Amino acid sequence: MPTVEHVQYMHRYHQWACGRVWRNLSDISVADFIREIEGSTLRDITNHLIAATVGWTERLVHHRWPDGMPYPPDDLNPDAYVAYWKDREAELDAFIDNLNPTSALVDVEYDNLPGRFFSHPTCEVLLQVFNHATYHRGQYMMQVRRLGLPTVQTDLIAMLWERDSKD
Repeated sequence: MPTVEHVQYMHRYHQWACGRVWRNLSDISVADFIREIEGSTLRDITNHLIAATVGWTERLVHHRWPDGMPYPPDDLNPDAYVAYWKDREAELDAFIDNLNPTSALVDVEYDNLPGRFFSHPTCEVLLQVFNHATYHRGQYMMQVRRLGLPTVQTDLIAMLWERDSKD
C-alpha cells in the first residue's frame, strides 16, 4: 500500500510537471491550440487532463463526481485553461496537505464510466490521478512536437535533475 509520503512525493512531481505544461501552453497560439492532427487537438488533450483531475478531486473532497465532465470554460484561449487549472489546483493541494495515514486508507466508492461499482483506498486513487495525468502530459507533448513547436521535459527524472542542479 502506498504511504502518505509516497503520495505527497508524487503530488509534488504532478505539480512540477503540470506547471511545465501550463508554462508551455501559455506560449501556444490559438490556431495551434485548436489545430487537429490525427483526430485530436491540444485543446482536446488539455480538456481531458484538466477534467479528469478536477473530477477526481471533486470525488475525493466532496464525495461526488461533478455533473458532466468538469471541462474548462468553452474558450479558445490557452491562457483561460491555465487560469482554470490554477483556480482549482489549490483544492487538491489542500487535500494532499491534510492527508494522514488514516485518511489515506479511507475507501473511495464510485461507479466507473461503464457503471461498474468500485472501492479503492484514497492513496491508490490519488496515485491513479497522478499516473493518468502523466499519460496525458505525454500526449500533450507529442501533439506539441507534431505541431513543430518547442516541447518541455516532464519526466520525473527531469525534476530530480533540476533539484540536484540547485544544490
